[in-house]
Amino acid sequence: MAGRSSRYWLQHLDRLIDGGFDRMLEGRGLTRRHWQIVHSLNQEPLSVQDLETRVAPFLADDVSDLAPDIDELRERGWVVSRTDGRLALTDKGESVHDELWQEVQDHRARVTQDISAEEYQATVDVLSRMAGNEERR
Repeated sequence: MAGRSSRYWLQHLDRLIDGGFDRMLEGRGLTRRHWQIVHSLNQEPLSVQDLETRVAPFLADDVSDLAPDIDELRERGWVVSRTDGRLALTDKGESVHDELWQEVQDHRARVTQDISAEEYQATVDVLSRMAGNEERR
């Protein structure tokens, strides 16, 4: 297996990471869109437009209509609209975020197990340079 190309390993790892992340969320009846909304709102209250901009890089599908997802999170009691029109997490939403964040950290730790901080950073640096090479084409 070591003779496979970098493309193979990138795609394989991407599928494994996404699959593990999706299974973690599905176990709580959540989607990646839900997670990105909750995680973004944990950082600061946002307007719907700002939220769409914030989550766009993390979602492959269209983020132009987050309303159904926001409504689901409202029904769960995790998100409210503030008087200034921005969305914010409730105490319950913050608590759920903290639990999910710990699961995300545990997942990341499993993926990077037996990899030193230097190896990890070197990998990120190489991938970043490779992406930059392609972006300049």
